Amino acid sequence: MRISLYSQKEALFQRQRQRLFAPLFSLFTRVNITPLFLTAVGLLCGLIAAILVPFHLRWSAIFLLLHLLFDMMDGSYARYEKTASDKGAFLDIASDMIVILALALALIFTRALHPVIGAAFLFVYLVLVIFLIARNQMNIPAPFSLRMRPVFYVTFFVFVLFEINPLSLVLGLATAIMTIGCIADAYAIHQKLS
Repeated sequence: MRISLYSQKEALFQRQRQRLFAPLFSLFTRVNITPLFLTAVGLLCGLIAAILVPFHLRWSAIFLLLHLLFDMMDGSYARYEKTASDKGAFLDIASDMIVILALALALIFTRALHPVIGAAFLFVYLVLVIFLIARNQMNIPAPFSLRMRPVFYVTFFVFVLFEINPLSLVLGLATAIMTIGCIADAYAIHQKLS
């Protein structure tokens, strides 16, 4: 079983995304672009987004959108090319974690995100991702799926576009919800190992 954050239920969405991008993937194949290259470009765009936070929030948001676009394509393209691997999945997950870390640190640095809430969010998010990977590797079905990365990004876009700052409030609530998810995941893993 491949390293993944996605449940079997989400495979349908992955196939639809692969069909949507198929014409672009065909072009990528002809010019020898690899899925790993897409991951690297996505990571670079995400890091640029984080670097731009103190200087220009709108440009930061544009680079974050580019990061998300490349992140949506890399795994789908690997499956399209039939080159999906644990190495690629690990690099994709690591890239996502690095961008979230960098963006959260930039928001803390600019005082847009309370440092305690930001640190708690990052820690609990990391634990949740580790538990999700463990659940998938151990074939433990999740009764529901916590996807806090989109919550983080949507909250950031609200902050940028509407010039209101819900970051600390929303990420504080997200941290509380993720903590409950982590406890449930730890219990499910413990039960499977017992």
